[in-house]
Amino acid sequence: MPIKTVPIELSEDDVERFWSYVDKRGPDECWEWTGLLARGGYGHIRIDDHWLLAHRISEAIARKDPVAMFVCHACDNPICVNPKHLFVGTPQDNSDDMVKKGRSCTGTINPNSKLTRKEVADIRRAYMEGMSQSEIARDFGVTQTNVGLIVRGKSWQHIDRPYSDDAYHKRVSACHFGTRNGRAKLTERDVINIRHLYTKGATQRDLAEMFGITRTQISATLRGKAWAHIPLPYTMKQYRDIAERHYREGMACTKK
Repeated sequence: MPIKTVPIELSEDDVERFWSYVDKRGPDECWEWTGLLARGGYGHIRIDDHWLLAHRISEAIARKDPVAMFVCHACDNPICVNPKHLFVGTPQDNSDDMVKKGRSCTGTINPNSKLTRKEVADIRRAYMEGMSQSEIARDFGVTQTNVGLIVRGKSWQHIDRPYSDDAYHKRVSACHFGTRNGRAKLTERDVINIRHLYTKGATQRDLAEMFGITRTQISATLRGKAWAHIPLPYTMKQYRDIAERHYREGMACTKK
């Protein structure tokens, strides 16, 4: 959530107008905002063409605006602007406070959630066992984007992932190569044949036409930049020698 600071110096009239919307009670009670409310139930007021959060203005008046920090409620009452009930925290402090008070819309607490905790665990396990994100999305009736967020731990963060970051990155690396990539036009057998035919004299143009892909893809396959998990049947020096031979043969044909 972006932090909306108080970008202006508050005048005496601004401060007086601000407090006119506050129901001040005892020093330790909640001082509730009676003006407009923003999304989330927080007080909202417009000052010099700036829409500002009421509890943040209260903090700025009592002390000063904390700029890059959040202003949080110890009382868990979003319309309270009593400075004694406010504290300054980092974004993580704010998130931790929401979770502790049960206000974070995570997992099944979120009424828009389509998944349960068990399904999230099943999604993560299925991904690590080799299923693609698109297959998982289809099986669980969610989008591939949602699956990606879940397996990366960007959503449902309160449920521990059953794998380390290193294990996840290895899985990601594996899924981008070969037939595990849902967009792959080649099989591993095709790749082996492409490299073999290249050593026997087939040009990159010939191979591109033969296998229905671009010369750029052929070049990446031959150099091991694509399908890197399949060992090359030649060293890079041998590859350069073959490429030079193809070039000389091509030039000879052109001169004829």
